[in-house]
Amino acid sequence: SYLPESVPVTDLARFAWQYEPCDELAGDTLNVFQLDRDTFGIYMIDVSGHGVPAALLSVHLSRIFSRRNGPESLVLGADSRARRPADVAAQLNQRFSGEFTSSQFFTLLYGILDLGAGEFRYTSAGHPGPIVVSGGVATVCNPSPPGIGILPDADYVEKTLQLNKGDRLLLYTDGAYEVVNEKEEEFGENRLAKAANTELPLHTMVDELLESARNWAGGQPFIDDVSLLAVEIC
Repeated sequence: SYLPESVPVTDLARFAWQYEPCDELAGDTLNVFQLDRDTFGIYMIDVSGHGVPAALLSVHLSRIFSRRNGPESLVLGADSRARRPADVAAQLNQRFSGEFTSSQFFTLLYGILDLGAGEFRYTSAGHPGPIVVSGGVATVCNPSPPGIGILPDADYVEKTLQLNKGDRLLLYTDGAYEVVNEKEEEFGENRLAKAANTELPLHTMVDELLESARNWAGGQPFIDDVSLLAVEIC
């Protein structure tokens, strides 16, 4: 119920997403939400493990991100201005450091898409970096460890991507590329990037990406949750 019922509508960008849990209870979550007229917050979270503990934490994090008014807001400050992605990651890390067992933590990619400035400012706390498709070239951005809840005093790096009309962003969890075939070969981020480098409509591209990963696995059920969220600049 915390997944997007619909995506924001704007003349400046398109959004599409796909989500397939590997079990009834999943640890992935994602969303895209409007901060002001031309600015959008986007997050993707991957909680370690599966089952009830992962699902409960995933729901709790979705609730935290959904509080966008008042003093408890994670993404907006007291002046109602958007907090920097690195500050959002650091605040989450302060809240959750020391609360987890050694086997539970979560990765986060949180970014602010500023369509007026044509940029995406983001922090990938142990999470796979986005894939950027621009001018027929797909680039895989590197993650910036650590994840949330691992190191109490972790510093989180913030990066900025310049975006032009026609460029696309793809956010994803590791379940999308760690799927293996009968030879135990991973689908891999390079194949994911190649599949994203297409002129198909955005919704179709996301659907095809999911099917490409499924076909690589020979039609077998995914062994991890798979989340995909794509953005196209108009």
